[in-house]
Amino acid sequence: MYKQNHNCMGYERGVTISEILISIVLLALIFLPFWGMCVQDDTNSVAATTLEASYESQRQIEYLYSVSQGYSLQDGRAKLSQDGFFEIELIAGKDFKYKKTTDHYHVVLELRTQGYPEDLVYVIVKVYRDERLQQLYTQTEMAMVWKH
Repeated sequence: MYKQNHNCMGYERGVTISEILISIVLLALIFLPFWGMCVQDDTNSVAATTLEASYESQRQIEYLYSVSQGYSLQDGRAKLSQDGFFEIELIAGKDFKYKKTTDHYHVVLELRTQGYPEDLVYVIVKVYRDERLQQLYTQTEMAMVWKH
């Protein structure tokens, strides 16, 4: 019977550095596609949220446009209050700021008339995720002619 001599040179138990490196490379090749899918899912989630916030901003612009066509600026401000917006700050003598919380967002409307022609109102719609208005998702700005 042949008996192995464990004391001979060249016969050692353990793993060589090259075997470890090859194992790491093979594991990386196996898990790299899965990691890419996880990163892509996060990116898709952020993009979907931003798109949804943009839709909310567009809805508010369309709402303001309908108010501007049916009401004077003074009556339109009353309509905003009636529809759930509340004035959070009077920016200047003729500039106004309103806030409303929807299902998922906090919407801030700014109506600026200072420095513009009498029938023109510069509108800024900001959509935030948090109640403290720190995380801005989207902002839409436009000038619209307001019925007087």
